[in-house]
Amino acid sequence: MAITIGNYNFEGPYADPSSLRNNSGVYAVLTRATANDKYSVVDIGESSGVRDRVTNHDREDCWRRNKQQAGLSYAAYYCDERARLKVESELRGAYSPPCGDQ
Repeated sequence: MAITIGNYNFEGPYADPSSLRNNSGVYAVLTRATANDKYSVVDIGESSGVRDRVTNHDREDCWRRNKQQAGLSYAAYYCDERARLKVESELRGAYSPPCGDQ
């Protein structure tokens, strides 16, 4: 399963964040109104351990406030630290997610 966000092929989206690998990378929190609708980006972030970061996140309340009818989904683009900082910055600029600090 894969989803393209910006110019990057992310693994997912998964309904359960425990499906994410706990590797270095960029994560995307997504939502959509129905199963047939296109996803919209709720948050973009980066971590050395994507699964741990997403499952213990301080912005989870914001994610829940911004979720649509079909709920939240999670995707990840796995890469090293240098790449993840660049990708996170690029995608935050492109999508302006409602949750998270620049």
